[in-house]
Amino acid sequence: MSCCCLPPELWDRIIRAAVVVQSRDFFDWEPEVLKKSTIQDLKSFSLVSQVLLFPAQSLLFRDIGCMTLTADSWHQDELSCWRRLAAMFKCSPHLMGHIRHLSITAHYEILSLVSAINLSRLRIIRISSGENRAAGEATSGLIPDIISESVRHIHLSEFYSLSYTTLTRILEKPRALEGRAPII
Repeated sequence: MSCCCLPPELWDRIIRAAVVVQSRDFFDWEPEVLKKSTIQDLKSFSLVSQVLLFPAQSLLFRDIGCMTLTADSWHQDELSCWRRLAAMFKCSPHLMGHIRHLSITAHYEILSLVSAINLSRLRIIRISSGENRAAGEATSGLIPDIISESVRHIHLSEFYSLSYTTLTRILEKPRALEGRAPII
């Protein structure tokens, strides 16, 4: 029997059952954490068959984040990570459609790179000011540009100087927040 005879939904369940996905917390908006071995397994699945490619890529690119807060040069590490991701998305734009959760640090160069990515299916976005707690208006002004209408949860942490105008632009953007009281 050919592997193409099974429906795609079943292949998706098979892939999810074969890999170990952990949740960071018990909240539904917390991103899934993939172990390094799981990432290798998903890469292998994507190479085995064309049928397994979409479900494997879907899990690999579901949660994107390049935060490296433990390194001394964390800003440069994160910036180089986002540059690599931006180059990859330029070569393979279909991968952007898999992104559901995004975690970034509010630095002008990083926000500029991320704002060029099509995040039409993004559901959850986490933005931290990191060590740049007094992010300037130019930096924080880029935040509304990366929030798409599909966003349902916005987590802003460690911001001390967000202007009212920027905060209003952030909360007006997503349609999913209409009629809901924002949690800040």
